[in-house]
Amino acid sequence: MKTLLVLITLGAVAHADPLAVTVKPATATWRAKTPVDVVLAVTNTSKTKQSIKVWLCSWEDNWRSSDPALTWSPWGCDKNYERDEVLAPGAAKTWTLQMYPAPTAELGNHKLRMSFTAGGRAPQWSNEVVITVVK
Repeated sequence: MKTLLVLITLGAVAHADPLAVTVKPATATWRAKTPVDVVLAVTNTSKTKQSIKVWLCSWEDNWRSSDPALTWSPWGCDKNYERDEVLAPGAAKTWTLQMYPAPTAELGNHKLRMSFTAGGRAPQWSNEVVITVVK
């Protein structure tokens, strides 16, 4: 029985994703039509280099909001391509995204998580933050 438990534990560690995704808004209170800087980060938590493929400017292909009422506006993109970002152990790639509540967002608390998907990897979900939408 002990051997089985050790094998299960080792298997879980072996399949753990080497990337951690975090989201950190500048403020937890969001007003309609007022953009809020949200820092998104993908951190290499492994002991080896990791490569991720990210789009130069079409972030919608890499990032998704768990709450459609918390969104951002797409922007023009004339030289878009997918590029490799190599992350050393412990290193992070960060982006700052201006997000806001959609006009249809209900007032009150919303739970926000962001998923990051790149280069055929399974989506990785961020930590959860509570955003309060006010008038």
